[in-house]
Amino acid sequence: PPLAVLVGGAENCDNSIIFFFDPITGELTNENPPCLSHDIRQSILLPLTDNTHQRVLLFLDSMGFTHCYPTGCGQTNQNVPVFIYTGDIKRGIMSGYQVKDEDNPAKQVWQIVIPSNERILIVADKPSDHAHSLGRVRANRDVQYKYLNPNMIAMVTQTFEQSKSSLIIYLLDSVTGGVVYRSVHKHASEPVGILLCENWIIYYYYNIKSHRNELAVIEMYDP
Repeated sequence: PPLAVLVGGAENCDNSIIFFFDPITGELTNENPPCLSHDIRQSILLPLTDNTHQRVLLFLDSMGFTHCYPTGCGQTNQNVPVFIYTGDIKRGIMSGYQVKDEDNPAKQVWQIVIPSNERILIVADKPSDHAHSLGRVRANRDVQYKYLNPNMIAMVTQTFEQSKSSLIIYLLDSVTGGVVYRSVHKHASEPVGILLCENWIIYYYYNIKSHRNELAVIEMYDP
């Protein structure tokens, strides 16, 4: 059966708690959710499975150490390096880390501090889906290949310049911390939502000048 996980806090736990449930019926699959011995800053699904064929969860705590659930992280670094990012919305800082093992803290490889006149509204990453096609055929029979970066994340910030609100869309590489794309929408504010899939990004925002919600789509292709 399908299985989903929810990580959060509870009154009976000092740190974090994990709930497993069926996403179709909504029923809990673990009657006694386990309390973790550490807090959680960020979590990702690893390309590993345990003996029950479940994906392994990797957690990053506030001290920079990594933890894997339900099994250990012994296989984390055998094949490919694992990278994880964190976003501090209050301080306006995005950071990227490389995971080595559970005995040593994750190594910070990049950090981005947004300008003081901006504040982070939302951060989103790409789901681990498969591309349905690598490109599209144009009228002259050339193939336009999609920009398929599995490590791309999106960050939306709001800035105030001369009493005018603007939204800035950042597309970042979570491995290198490089800015892949940047776009500015003037006279824009919340509510904001964003979704990434394959080579396209779709997001909505409120246009203050036109008094309406607007929807924008970005498609990215290799040069």
